[in-house]
Amino acid sequence: MHLGCMVFFQIDPVMGLDLESAINDVVFLGLQVVSYCRALASRLTELGYKMVSGGSDYLLVLVYLTPLMIKGNI
Repeated sequence: MHLGCMVFFQIDPVMGLDLESAINDVVFLGLQVVSYCRALASRLTELGYKMVSGGSDYLLVLVYLTPLMIKGNI
């Protein structure tokens, strides 16, 4: 799954805020978090856990816990 967006902003600082740096920090942090999420889902799969959705979707990892006799009312 690929996500995309375009961000339009004024290059000159707005009210003293460098928007380019702020946007880049958020975008690249988001990409790093998605990468970590996918790595977690991959490792859990290697360890024998089953993913409900087959992996990670966005920032969500759903692990199928029924075979482990773990219920949601714990």
